[in-house]
Amino acid sequence: GLVRKGRSRTWVDDHGWWLINVEFQPSQRGQGCYLNVGEQHLWVPRDHLCFEDHERPLGGATFVSLAGDDAAHAVDRVVRVAAEAVVRRRSMHRDGMEALARLVGVADDLNAGIAAALLGDRRTALRRLSGSRSVLPRWCW
Repeated sequence: GLVRKGRSRTWVDDHGWWLINVEFQPSQRGQGCYLNVGEQHLWVPRDHLCFEDHERPLGGATFVSLAGDDAAHAVDRVVRVAAEAVVRRRSMHRDGMEALARLVGVADDLNAGIAAALLGDRRTALRRLSGSRSVLPRWCW
């Protein structure tokens, strides 16, 4: 269900108001990749993809070589781990009011504040967004 972004190594799982971004990050170490997965909420306009709640499901600095006799097995492993991360995030994030209620509790003040505002919780929204002026676009203030 993911769509490749152009000819890049980035794939996007679009949920309308939020995305799951998956990147098979290249490296100067040779043929291979690191695996990055993260969410992106679309309530702040951006001209690029970002990785909120970023994770490296293969492990922090795990580089997977995609060269040599074991390349096909390595590709299968990386794709399987990426798919598992996407399924886990879909299940964890949820949608609608349930998703907003979960987001109010995350460490990210911007997403938590916007979610609280959408739920009508003005006090929590103001508290969570009070230190976020530097990351919010001017039109939010």
